[in-house]
Amino acid sequence: MKKTNMLLFIAALIVAGCVKEQPKNEEKEYSRANFDTVYNEIVTVMDMYGDTAVANDYLCEQIKKLSSDVFEVVATDSDFAHNIYLRAFSRAFFATVSQDSRPIPVKCCEKLIWAQNVFTTFSYGTWDYMTTTMMPSWQEYENRNVYLSIMKSTDGTEGLVATFTNYTDTVIKNPTIVFEGNGRVLLELNSKNTTIDDSESGNGVVRMIVNSLDEVLEVLKQSQFILAFYDTPKERVMTEQMVLFLDYQRKYNNQVRNIFGE
Repeated sequence: MKKTNMLLFIAALIVAGCVKEQPKNEEKEYSRANFDTVYNEIVTVMDMYGDTAVANDYLCEQIKKLSSDVFEVVATDSDFAHNIYLRAFSRAFFATVSQDSRPIPVKCCEKLIWAQNVFTTFSYGTWDYMTTTMMPSWQEYENRNVYLSIMKSTDGTEGLVATFTNYTDTVIKNPTIVFEGNGRVLLELNSKNTTIDDSESGNGVVRMIVNSLDEVLEVLKQSQFILAFYDTPKERVMTEQMVLFLDYQRKYNNQVRNIFGE
C-alpha cells in the first residue's frame, strides 16, 4: 500500500476506534447534549410514547427536544458506536411515528430526518473530518453499514476512505459509491478509479481509498444523494443518504471549511 494510502487508512482507523479518547483541548465545539444524556432522553420519551395517558401535545414537545438533541449529537459526536446507534434510532423512531395511528404530527420529529443525513464533523490532531454512516435498514445497522470518511490534514494530505462492513455473510463484491444530483450520476467510485483494500475481506470488511479530494468535493457541492452498494451471493446491498446542510456547513463549520479550502 502506498504511503499516502496508509496515512488515510490509519486516519480512518483512528476515527472508528480511538476518537473517544480525545485530549481535553480537542473536545467538541458543542457540549449542550451528549450521547449519555440523549440516551436517557430516548428511554424517557419511549416510555411516554407507549403511555396513552400522556397528552399528545406534551409528547410532541418532548419528541421535538429529543429530535434536536439527537441531531446535535449525530452532527458532532465522532464516536462510531454512538453515532451509528443514533442514526439507526432516528430512522426507526421517525418511521414509527409517521406510520403509527397515534396522531403525533411529523413536524414533531422532523429533525430525526435531518439527523440521519447530516455529516458528522470534528477534528482530531492535525486532521479535519466529515463522516457519515449509511445502512440498508435500521435493523441492520450493526451488521451491514458503509462508513464514509472525508478528511484533510494541515500538511495537505487528504482523501476519502469508505469502509464497507458486512458481518451478515462477510461477502462484499463490487463495492461502489455514487454521487447523484438532479437525477443523474455525477461521479461513480469503484475498483477502476480507487484503491481497494480487501485485506480484511474474510471478516466482512473492505475499504475503498481515494487519495485526492478535488473531484469528490466538486461533485459533492452538486449532489443530492450519496449511494453505496455492493454484491453478495444472494443480493445487492444498497444504502443511501441525502446530502443535507452541506451548504450551511461549508459556510459556518470550521472542519468543513478547512476540507473544502473555503
